[in-house]
Amino acid sequence: MVAVLLGCSGKVAEETAPADAAADGSLDGGDDVAGDAPSDPAACMREADKLAVTFGGPACTTTVRVSQIDLSIVGWATVCGKYAGVIDEKTARAALGPYPKYITIDSFDVLLKGSSTTPWIFSHPPGDFGGIGAVDARSGMVAFYTSLSWSSLGEVALPKANGSPPFVCTPTPRVYQIVSMTSARPSTHAAAVDAVGKTPILRGLERVHAITGITLLHAPIDGSYGEPGYEQKNEWVALIGSALLE
Repeated sequence: MVAVLLGCSGKVAEETAPADAAADGSLDGGDDVAGDAPSDPAACMREADKLAVTFGGPACTTTVRVSQIDLSIVGWATVCGKYAGVIDEKTARAALGPYPKYITIDSFDVLLKGSSTTPWIFSHPPGDFGGIGAVDARSGMVAFYTSLSWSSLGEVALPKANGSPPFVCTPTPRVYQIVSMTSARPSTHAAAVDAVGKTPILRGLERVHAITGITLLHAPIDGSYGEPGYEQKNEWVALIGSALLE
């Protein structure tokens, strides 16, 4: 399921509605975002400046994992590489090839076709084993991968849990698209993007890069559907594409 939505404002820019979307496609902002302390513009700028020096390379994807439970940032990382044009499906699959366990990348379906503004996203539903992965379509760098077991328990290979920069920024409206492996209330879409926007990650990127697109992947990361003793702990995964400013 794919939808291109305007985060924070509640207006739909372009939409192929997921099954759980409201009839009018609206986003109401939903749950409170973790780290709802008052924003501090000066602190936001200082933290953004610190991060800006870490973003290098012509084409980057910054992956931010957001907990569905409390919208805290679980972990994040940036991969950068040379812009090689838009890579084809075969090249993207080859990049993800080393990551699946007990299955081959050839058995994965395409969830989202890569472009200059979107990553390649592949998935294999958890029968005995499965997985979800994303590849920057411009550089061929792997930006995200999680394995899935028969019970939908996920083991994230990258990025690992590492916390987040402080929540000191004020989120601004963002255009993003949703690629969902699970159902989620539409109200959480904007809230997940807000959670990323309240960190200085986007501001730091924008010091040196132009944001080319944000893809929001909703996937089972930890927890099993309907099985006793397991708590469902799905995550939003924000894949932020950016390109070096000339």
